[in-house]
Amino acid sequence: GRRNYQLAAVDDCGEVHIPSECIPQSIVSQQSPISSKHAVLHHAEPGSHTIASSAVFRPRVNGMYVASGGTDCMVKLFDVTKPKRATSSIHIKPAESENTTQLCNPPFIHSLQWSPSGRLLAAGVGDGSCVILRGEGNRLVEIGRLGYDEGGHGSAVAAVCFPGFGSSASTTKPTNSVEAEDRLLISAGNDSKILFWDLGGNMVDGDALDPLRYLGGCSDVNEQSKEEDNEMQNATEAMKSATISPKKSKSKNKKKGKTNNQHKAASTDDDLFMNDL
Repeated sequence: GRRNYQLAAVDDCGEVHIPSECIPQSIVSQQSPISSKHAVLHHAEPGSHTIASSAVFRPRVNGMYVASGGTDCMVKLFDVTKPKRATSSIHIKPAESENTTQLCNPPFIHSLQWSPSGRLLAAGVGDGSCVILRGEGNRLVEIGRLGYDEGGHGSAVAAVCFPGFGSSASTTKPTNSVEAEDRLLISAGNDSKILFWDLGGNMVDGDALDPLRYLGGCSDVNEQSKEEDNEMQNATEAMKSATISPKKSKSKNKKKGKTNNQHKAASTDDDLFMNDL
């Protein structure tokens, strides 16, 4: 059968445009505001200079809902059958952090992504944090924030993603695989970092699957760094032990003593080189 595609385009005027080809005929026939060409959702308030930066369709719900974000630091939820007004609006406040980068950058919405179940909405924000919202009917509720103080990004978050590949790779199939995959979130920032977040059972409803069950082949970054540091330290100590020359007797000639002194200097340079590593 014919596959349905969903497409939404945001613009600098603060609008979200949805082509009519992406809107089911049952919805188009319900509401006259949707023209035969496309639907227009007004994220920006009249008279403002807000840019709409992101828009995503909510999956696995009755009807057609779109979440939008922009440079007004707002996240809005729209019912496509009622495009004139958002059903819910959330103002993202600046993060409370000692990180000066976060304090200087306003929380513009750079990226939005729904979880596989359609229950959670993640927002990548300009102050370096990821804001987690829950969809409750036609409303959005902020339930958490992942910022610098939680080990997050030191600069703006450019993209967020729920990968949704957990249940297919899990050896034990969860009772509700879609909700289970809500627990793993990936974010990418302007600090050149890609972070994996475990949202945990407190944020995720239902049968939350531990990401470590299907990321078992990936070693923990912190533990791996500790192991590499220990190996380097052991190698440095071994190098020092191997290059320390025994004390020469006074009966040795000056020429040989000079050679020993040269050897010691080279050993010291090697030690400094290893420590720099």
